[in-house]
Amino acid sequence: MRFSVGDLVVEKKRLLPHTSYSVSKVAVILDDSILIEHYGYGYDEEIHSDNYSAPIGSRSWREGYERYQEDELITPEEAVKEIQRLNDVKDILEKEFEGVRSYIQDKLDQAAGFVKQAGEIAKSCDKSLFDLKPEGQELYKALEDAGWSHSHMSC
Repeated sequence: MRFSVGDLVVEKKRLLPHTSYSVSKVAVILDDSILIEHYGYGYDEEIHSDNYSAPIGSRSWREGYERYQEDELITPEEAVKEIQRLNDVKDILEKEFEGVRSYIQDKLDQAAGFVKQAGEIAKSCDKSLFDLKPEGQELYKALEDAGWSHSHMSC
């Protein structure tokens, strides 16, 4: 077994680039399972304890343990290296995106122009695009597929 009771660990799946990470403490080792409890948070190489302990027997205390397999956990030192790797990958992707951002902006501007033209045609007949819900379905679907929701559009 790689970890011992009292060791600080980090769940691999919860690591994200450019952010802090949750740190847990190994509470119990049962056969091939590891039970962990929340310890605090880490950012870069700093780890801060929350100093919170739920009263024994309380609901928070009972639900505060999580079960993992050893291969789902890493040490805080490994987490720092993994986050740096994720940061590097994200930075590369962001640079690639910047290369196509103006192309996307051009396409959005063209789409906006078409929507304005459609709105003007509808207005000339005393109607609005709101009156053309079935005709606008493909537009809504395209916006939704691109990552926009209707609620974003009204914010």
